[in-house]
Amino acid sequence: MSSEREAAASEEARTRKYRQAAIVYFGYGVLYLARVVAMGERSGWNLHGYSPIYAWILLPVGLAITIGFPILIWRGVRWFTVALAVVVFIRAVYLFVQANVAFFLGPFLVAAVTAWMLARAAWDL
Repeated sequence: MSSEREAAASEEARTRKYRQAAIVYFGYGVLYLARVVAMGERSGWNLHGYSPIYAWILLPVGLAITIGFPILIWRGVRWFTVALAVVVFIRAVYLFVQANVAFFLGPFLVAAVTAWMLARAAWDL
């Protein structure tokens, strides 16, 4: 009886970690999508010299990632959460080693917290 209770409590804790990671990743996606929109508005949607038509392709893709990835995390797809944790961790390291660390401190902290939450859910830390 107590082992069943412990197993149920363990499963509930694991589910809660995945849901928290999904919410944090959704916030991470919203921040990055907002940054792309702000950069696009400022440059007249001439992102890195490309035609504005690419913005109409990239924005729906970014929106799909911002909404779709958290759904997969919420459902507890472990392999996907592990892969995403590694990618976001690499992004955090990249932001940390930039020459102007003070400028990239905010994005680094957001990426580091997101990577930690994903790793916490994926490896049940």
